[in-house]
Amino acid sequence: MKENERKAPILEIEKGETDRLDIKRGFDPTQTGDWCELIKDIVAITNSGGGRLNIGLYDDGKPSGESVHAFISLDPAERAHSRR
Repeated sequence: MKENERKAPILEIEKGETDRLDIKRGFDPTQTGDWCELIKDIVAITNSGGGRLNIGLYDDGKPSGESVHAFISLDPAERAHSRR
């Protein structure tokens, strides 16, 4: 991978959100509102032809300092299995 290819995602984030890039300060899976926002953003990104969702950043691309562990630890397959 070339050096400028590694920097491209960072430069894209620094330009702010677009129809193909969404930035979230954090995500709390216990909050219905966070789920609604996440689903809305995933649908919008999908409808625009694809893109990226970045969690744990402010809109300017700087780290928010909020833990993303709850989001990373989500496993939809595991959750569906535990409901049976």
